[in-house]
Amino acid sequence: MPSTSEAKSPSTAELSSSESKEQQMPSGAAPLNEAEKQYRKENFGDEYHLLRDHGLTIWKEDDRHDGRAVLRTYMANGYRYEDPRGE
Repeated sequence: MPSTSEAKSPSTAELSSSESKEQQMPSGAAPLNEAEKQYRKENFGDEYHLLRDHGLTIWKEDDRHDGRAVLRTYMANGYRYEDPRGE
């Protein structure tokens, strides 16, 4: 059985030659486009409320990435968010 030290990950040069920069970004890392911003505004009001309603914080960059991924998943599935707090 091969050890984990034998497995090679692709170099940065290999990645950049085979994939575009956008494809390398996690789905939540890319900034929101105008349609995504409008969807967020209509369904959550702002980024803070999107994150809060999903147990995330605006102070952690990883949480902000996760929030963008959640938003994109909602959009892809045609989901309209209803605040469980009734706000």
